[in-house]
Amino acid sequence: MTHLASYLALLFPVAMQAQGVSSALLPSPPAERCSAAPAGIGTASAWLERAAARVLPAQLDGKVLRLRATHDVPLWEQSDRPYEPYIPGAREVNRWYDPATGAQGQQGVARVPTPTQYPQQLASLTLSYAGRDTLLAPNPGLHPFDAASLLLNPWLVLAEWRAHAGDARVVQRCTYRDYPRIVLARGAERLYLSESDAVPVKLERTEPHYLFGQVKAEYLWSTWWVVRGGGSYPFASFRQFDGTTYERVGVASNSMSLVPRDSAPRLTLPDAPAMTDRIAIGVQEADTVRVDDRTFQLVTRAYTETVTLQRDTVFLLDATSGEQRGRQDSTWIAKLFPGRHPMVLVVTDLAWPHISSVRFWVARGATIVSHRTSEDFIRRVVARRFTLEPDALEKARASTRLSFRAVDDSVRLAGGDVVVHALRGNSTEGALAVWVAPSRYLWAGDYVQPDPASPYYVDVVRTARALGLSPLKLGAQHMPLTAWSAVESRVAP
Repeated sequence: MTHLASYLALLFPVAMQAQGVSSALLPSPPAERCSAAPAGIGTASAWLERAAARVLPAQLDGKVLRLRATHDVPLWEQSDRPYEPYIPGAREVNRWYDPATGAQGQQGVARVPTPTQYPQQLASLTLSYAGRDTLLAPNPGLHPFDAASLLLNPWLVLAEWRAHAGDARVVQRCTYRDYPRIVLARGAERLYLSESDAVPVKLERTEPHYLFGQVKAEYLWSTWWVVRGGGSYPFASFRQFDGTTYERVGVASNSMSLVPRDSAPRLTLPDAPAMTDRIAIGVQEADTVRVDDRTFQLVTRAYTETVTLQRDTVFLLDATSGEQRGRQDSTWIAKLFPGRHPMVLVVTDLAWPHISSVRFWVARGATIVSHRTSEDFIRRVVARRFTLEPDALEKARASTRLSFRAVDDSVRLAGGDVVVHALRGNSTEGALAVWVAPSRYLWAGDYVQPDPASPYYVDVVRTARALGLSPLKLGAQHMPLTAWSAVESRVAP
């Protein structure tokens, strides 16, 4: 039996390959295939009207769409690994959409607002507001996320395309998800309609991205169902970046219905200038906090970093918030430590906002020091081509090479004045802390936060004890400069 089992184990994958069948558990989506649109296929305007007749209610009569959904934005940016599976970010919401105004509101399911109250979030493609009872406050910081998430609503997308139908044209016929689709283009956006009945299938466009420059964004709608009162709506909607699902919505069965506008929350948005849909991460002006005469914190409301000069080398501990922050930091470093100095950037973890000015420092010739498990992702970030809006690295790419030094356990720099340590403990796998010996200063990056119950907090303290470190001060991205004794006293021996 042993010999037979071994023989079958060897034979089976060969047989699978011979039949052209992948050994993967699930199939991959077939590649999209496109050709020129057939002659006489009809105008874009005609296809949009056909789509509207297929999925929108024939009569609204002052009604709004109401549904209950689970909205999941997996936390790519904050997960403990840069690869799947990611931490789920699911929340259950009630949602209302007013086709007459293009406004969409949503509220957690624990409380349903009355018709005189605003929902917790109220947004259109140009405006975002936070609601509380009868008060409405502008929320421009949330608008880039709202504006993208709204495109998961195909009724809203179809309304917006119909309003600008004169700018649209039929450009291709593509086989996408196994069936032929008629593709309309308007500017740089493409709308896919099922050739059989014009049901919207996908919106495709290029979106700017603060870490990757730009991504191919696809908004996919599937499994359409009847709405009580008229029309149809998809049970599932997805937002994908370069083919990987970044956001998804699942609608609860039988929750889709048209309801009178006066039985829904207030969905009226103010008449106000449009808000920007570009994500801005922590781009406030930085200020300094002195640790000693050779070590300083660079502080904004969003993120604190540290810069120190040791043995004629400048060490920057973390590089957050994008190229604008990198330029600010560069100006501060020139003021604090005049002259020319070799530059080392220590990346303590891979949360995307925490590394979003790494490319700027690579362009400036800095050596990057990070955990060995971070190397592949950092190299991908550096290799990414910024074609939509070239950044400092893209402009200097021909003369720039990434210099990377990996940390497995500890790495001594500047003759031991700066030591980079891998944190110990399950909650801090892959993260680093930095010991600046002359300052008796420990930089913990994102891994000490105001909540002392955090397992990160405990692992940082236990790592310092195991290494025999005796800091005077602790620095972290989201805490003010703190006496180490106040931190350590909260963790039992």
